[in-house]
Amino acid sequence: KINEWNGNRTVQFHVMDVKCDEFQLLDLRNKQVYEQNREKLIHATLYSEVTETSEISTLIIDKIPSSKEQLWALIKEHPIQNIVLAPLPNHVTFAPREKFITVYKLVKQHSPIHLNDQMYSYFMRIGISKNELLFILQVFFEIELVIIKNGSVFSTDYQMKRDLSEAPTYQSQQSKLLMLEFFELTTWSELKNSFINAREEITHES
Repeated sequence: KINEWNGNRTVQFHVMDVKCDEFQLLDLRNKQVYEQNREKLIHATLYSEVTETSEISTLIIDKIPSSKEQLWALIKEHPIQNIVLAPLPNHVTFAPREKFITVYKLVKQHSPIHLNDQMYSYFMRIGISKNELLFILQVFFEIELVIIKNGSVFSTDYQMKRDLSEAPTYQSQQSKLLMLEFFELTTWSELKNSFINAREEITHES
């Protein structure tokens, strides 16, 4: 169009949109930036809302994938052209081994323990949050070190040595923690290369 200013007339281009032929990774991990651009993403699909029948062109990663394998499988199943990185929940319930040992000793010494407000307060005073306690007890339950019944936790006489990583809940939360670190600590260029490599591997496989 013609731009007129100060008596001068010049031709100018007003670019409304640009089509890019290569894979795009849009970094909106900053919450404020994401909210500012959210209305522009009306045709994108949220990772948290993906179903087997979803048709995905642009994917918004708004939740922590269970694993890289799960994310790569999603990319393989759908013709995803672009990916948007949204702010992720910054908390995954996990606990170091020392807290597992503390809880196990207390359960063995005082079994049964009753999961009430008083008990949660006690564990909080020794540095174990309610979410951490419930996570630890669920792991113990899955590897048969405790029995949880009617809001009470009983120790068992199970003698065989069990590894915490045998519990599905432990595996799941550990994997999510690794994925959260992957998205929070990896630079945009490193993330884009990871997605490009995954897409290329998928293309070669097919």
